[in-house]
Amino acid sequence: MGLWGFDESQAKFALFLPLHHLWLGYMSELLNLPQPGGASRALSSAAIHTKLLKADFHGSIIMVPPKQNSIFTFAVPVHSTLPATHDANSSLPIPGPEANEGLKTVLDAPHALLQLHGNQFCFRAADRAGRKFKAKESIES
Repeated sequence: MGLWGFDESQAKFALFLPLHHLWLGYMSELLNLPQPGGASRALSSAAIHTKLLKADFHGSIIMVPPKQNSIFTFAVPVHSTLPATHDANSSLPIPGPEANEGLKTVLDAPHALLQLHGNQFCFRAADRAGRKFKAKESIES
């Protein structure tokens, strides 16, 4: 029936930038990132590991090496992408057309590369949100 058909000519990178900018705001809020120019702090992988395992990655720029027990590598901003006036009780701002100007992504600003192991990341975001994961130093066999 063609319900799941996809016109590849419509897959332009700029069409996905608003979703990416929304994801940047989501990560800024989830990881409680400081505002640019404010007090900087190092991202502790142990402190944010649990949050990342339960996060949604629609809109992220993510790299997946095609191997057994995959490692997912993605970038998160070092500083918040939300306006300084953003309140945690309000919804995330939806990026408008101006977000596409200059094709800015997380890779165009200071960012940290993080990795999640596929053995912990193989569940849907909704299923991961309710699970408890133990931090592991290596990939499970």
